[in-house]
Amino acid sequence: DGISNWRLPTFEELQTLQDFGKYPKIDPVFNTKKSGKYWTSTEYPFDPSTLAYYIDFSRGFSASYGDRSVYEKSNTYAVRCVRGEPLQERKFTRDATKNIVTDHTTHLMWEDTSHITSKSSVAEAIKYCEDMTLGGYSDWHLPNINEIYTITDKTHYDPAINAVFNNRVTIGSENSSSHYRKANYWTSTYYGPNSDNENVHYYRTLNARDGASHRCKYGMDMHVRCVRTAQ
Repeated sequence: DGISNWRLPTFEELQTLQDFGKYPKIDPVFNTKKSGKYWTSTEYPFDPSTLAYYIDFSRGFSASYGDRSVYEKSNTYAVRCVRGEPLQERKFTRDATKNIVTDHTTHLMWEDTSHITSKSSVAEAIKYCEDMTLGGYSDWHLPNINEIYTITDKTHYDPAINAVFNNRVTIGSENSSSHYRKANYWTSTYYGPNSDNENVHYYRTLNARDGASHRCKYGMDMHVRCVRTAQ
């Protein structure tokens, strides 16, 4: 149609196309729904000269549990272009009295106490948030993956969480998969059952080290950060 001002989307822009209830994990409005990894223009902060973020629409992942080779810009991944104004920049404020961070773009309010809470299952994480009273509010919930994505800052590494938050998990330089998991946060977004045991269920997680997502099952301690919707 003569339009030439297309560009490679940022991570945040491409992430808006995900539909975690579909396969591939992409909104069904698209006619072309190729699975696999797609490039974003967001550089990976550990080494931005050679690494960049991707999103895997096969499984909805963007993390590799420490294998940085998947972020190498020399890899051949699919591309879906975008045009238009960039997404609105987040506007956060922190109430030091209530230990709450408010995102004035999404109208979400986030727990930001000094204590880092961990739970070994998503059920425990959900209950922890539902039982919480903080800042005079009692309607907290465990965030879904799209909600918790909004507090990431992918220009920073370990942690890749917006600097307005006081409570930000860091795990240091070790790069093993088991160490990488120490920065994971539970979300309420269901991934699916284990392919070998349908009684084992996975939920999507957000890694505070690089702001990417993966999956985890119960029995593994993950951090919890609760959220509520501002009225």
